[in-house]
Amino acid sequence: MMSTQLFLTEKELAPWGLRLTQDNLAQGMRIWTTENMQGIVQRVVDIRWRFVNALEAIEYHKEHLTENSEAAQEIQIADLESFGQDLRIFQRGAEDPMLATLGLKLQMFYFLFHENNIVAKVFVSGSGDLKLQDAIKIAKAAEDIIKKALN
Repeated sequence: MMSTQLFLTEKELAPWGLRLTQDNLAQGMRIWTTENMQGIVQRVVDIRWRFVNALEAIEYHKEHLTENSEAAQEIQIADLESFGQDLRIFQRGAEDPMLATLGLKLQMFYFLFHENNIVAKVFVSGSGDLKLQDAIKIAKAAEDIIKKALN
């Protein structure tokens, strides 16, 4: 079972109106949502995988990018080089064919990175008003928590 020390907490997510709705540490996942899925940030899925060593984590991270990004579109952000190890960011928006077909006006961001022997996926979704910078704040908080727990 994963330690809660590796995951986002109410401290980081309460300002967005998010509350813990699924706590499955045995599977390495916590899900946070807003009441009635309202607000700019409506859902955060915080996932961790723990490996024996950093090399195994790196291999998993690279081999499962498509699966863990849910085949979303990768985006590049030059000024986030200090964020996580091998940070990869993916996005779906209202123009995404899957969301358009469903008539959903959502923004979704997937942050995939590793720290030492931990691989992290931080999924942030919300209204069409959700900006990348808002999602980055949440993902950065997750990275900071992981680093603190590993030190």
